Amino acid sequence: MKFKKIVGFGDSFVYGDELLDPSLDSATHHSNELNNTYRQQHCFLGRIGNHYQCPVENFGQSGGSLQSATWTFLWWLEQEANPEQCLILIGLTNSYRFSHYNPARRLAPNEPQWNRHAHSTWTEDDYPQFENLIKLQTTLTDCPELRKLRYQQAVMLFDGIAARRCLSLGQVNVFKPPVQINNIPTLLWPEWSMVDWINQYPEYKKSNGHPNEQGHQMIANRLISHWDSCIIKG
Repeated sequence: MKFKKIVGFGDSFVYGDELLDPSLDSATHHSNELNNTYRQQHCFLGRIGNHYQCPVENFGQSGGSLQSATWTFLWWLEQEANPEQCLILIGLTNSYRFSHYNPARRLAPNEPQWNRHAHSTWTEDDYPQFENLIKLQTTLTDCPELRKLRYQQAVMLFDGIAARRCLSLGQVNVFKPPVQINNIPTLLWPEWSMVDWINQYPEYKKSNGHPNEQGHQMIANRLISHWDSCIIKG
């Protein structure tokens, strides 16, 4: 089956944090516009697109949560004319994270219009009032049971929409899940996570724990092998 494009949603692993074009100054931030092409080509989503010779849309967000991935996916679904012609990857991040949607958020000149989220992983330097909000949010609305429910809610929402809309969609754990969910067709390797796997190969990690170029290739190879056998040729 030939897909018209590959689309990804999730956090910094999907986005490609810490991948930096070696031709740029080492002090350049990976989110710099000058680094976009290199980051997009060398993250595992871009490598999968290159393998299948498909365009890629990367909606990964540094610090993103299950909430922001869900909201962005639903936004994309409304904009996309033929989602059933796309190959979709969901990177499931830590369930303790949370996000708020801020329609008044001032975007940088080159930021996309959909990226109006404020994430709990962001620092006080970005949002001076955010530290107190995080404390209140954590105190009043967080516990191990709720983290499990957040994860289950996200997994089942993505799976349910994929079934209803006949979408080629796969979900992969970026972090170790708070609960193992079996018998969900779109959830690949329920007990597996990218972080646990990359941690076994220190030579494939960047300084802050994200995969380096070789680590992204390793993740891409695993996903390609799965899709080749189960979707593309199945």
